[in-house]
Amino acid sequence: LAGELSPDRKLQEYALRYLSYFEERRDLFRILLYEREVTRVWGSRYQSDRYRRLAEGTSKVIREGMRREIFRDVDAHATAALFVESNMAMMNQRMLSTHPNPVEEDAELVSSIFIRGLKRKGAR
Repeated sequence: LAGELSPDRKLQEYALRYLSYFEERRDLFRILLYEREVTRVWGSRYQSDRYRRLAEGTSKVIREGMRREIFRDVDAHATAALFVESNMAMMNQRMLSTHPNPVEEDAELVSSIFIRGLKRKGAR
């Protein structure tokens, strides 16, 4: 999120790296997801430093995209939360699937939907 890439490329790279990370540790996260379901600790992730850092970093990228007129004007914080949550939802789907799509395809799906929706009309 802090590199030199354009904001749209940063979101694409975020999705790819996020999903790749979990794919590489698939069995571990299956166990952790099961544990989460059993204990129903839903709200705690929103309070974690990790989640706040991801949301804030993504929010900065979205604000940069708006400043550079790549993205349309949106509530950067709320949009960042949607993007982070979408990646988490995709990761959950991948963990539950016995034959997930290639990670690059799923990352492209998440990032392209957001980038297409964020793009300012006429932006490259």
